[in-house]
Amino acid sequence: MNEEMSIKLTEHTGILSHKKRVILGNTNSGEWIKISQECYQLIQTVIQKHYTVRDFISALKDESDKIYMKQLLNQLLEIEVITQNKQKQKEIPKYITFAITERCNLKCKHCSVKAGNVPDVLTLEECERIIEKIITLSPEQIIFTGGEPLLKEGFVDLLEYTRKRFKGHIGIMTNGTLFTKENISIIVKLVDSIDISIDGVDEVTCARIRGKGVFSKVMDSVKMLHEAGFKKISLSMVVTKQNQPHIQQFFELNNQLGTKPMLRTFSPIGRGEANRAELEVNRNNKNKETMDGKEQIRTNSSGMKVCSCGALKRTMYIDYFGNMFPCPILFDKKYFLGNILEQKELLHFFTDGEVKKTNAYNNFLQLYPQNYSECKDCDVNLFCWSCLHHIDMLQKGIISKDIHCEKRKKELQNIIWEEE
Repeated sequence: MNEEMSIKLTEHTGILSHKKRVILGNTNSGEWIKISQECYQLIQTVIQKHYTVRDFISALKDESDKIYMKQLLNQLLEIEVITQNKQKQKEIPKYITFAITERCNLKCKHCSVKAGNVPDVLTLEECERIIEKIITLSPEQIIFTGGEPLLKEGFVDLLEYTRKRFKGHIGIMTNGTLFTKENISIIVKLVDSIDISIDGVDEVTCARIRGKGVFSKVMDSVKMLHEAGFKKISLSMVVTKQNQPHIQQFFELNNQLGTKPMLRTFSPIGRGEANRAELEVNRNNKNKETMDGKEQIRTNSSGMKVCSCGALKRTMYIDYFGNMFPCPILFDKKYFLGNILEQKELLHFFTDGEVKKTNAYNNFLQLYPQNYSECKDCDVNLFCWSCLHHIDMLQKGIISKDIHCEKRKKELQNIIWEEE
């Protein structure tokens, strides 16, 4: 901490207050700290008056207060809810998901994009141009998805093109039915990870969602990948009424195969909307298992995080038209950020703040619980929502406000504010 400089709150600081206490949370990392209302008011005064840290500390009369406030400011700097940086930090997405095709050889009941037997829109050359633009952001990761990416004509050529120009992480999200020993021998040299959707634990449970014969094809693909020496494989399962009872078996299957288990939440959009009654898990079931295997409120606040959705901060989704969206499930037209092929300087779009001038960005900001009308005055709103897509669905009437909201609010208050 530079004591000759002033401080200010960062753009990603969320604030909650309750009686005589205040929580300052970093909505990027999820880290937070709880302080007294008195300390918060002192910090606000320092910020508003542009005092240097030295002047502020010197103005305190009690020596123990000086030591405490120094420690507090250092903690706030460490979790980045305050900063001494004069220049605003620019949020540039580092994890890019690129849907190179809408085509798919399956018709999964929960598919959010209704992928199927449709012609490609983007040519291979346009996909390569998009890769060039993505690379200007210096991303850490590029994930190819679809539809089914292996159906894209020239897919291996696109992987080779990307690998020659990009040294970061390249991944594939696939249904795993189109791998052969021939294409695997090439693909494993070009990618760092492969995520295969399976949605079941055997032929019967998988077929209910993805169709007959898919499970055995995936098992064959995992075997071929292992034989090729490739180990960075994850199997993902969207939790539905049908497979929810088999979650433990899903983890056991992954353990047997040496793959990483990934649970995903069902979204009633796309083809999933038409099959919602059949698939959707009862959201009011307090004992339901979800993304991390358990949905239960923790009994202490030590491991809890504030909502730190990475959409547009860390992630960006590019669809099979080249359209940009905050993330793979926030691809409604109201969040459309423009077509990447029409962006002359993609990096400047983010660093010069052009993205924040779009209507899509303003619509996106309204998804944050501290901005959403029904939640903004709640004193635990930063902790209640883990995914902004849920608030998007709430806004659209796709889901209703949790009937247990008041009970959950009380439980969270007991944990966060330590009340009984």
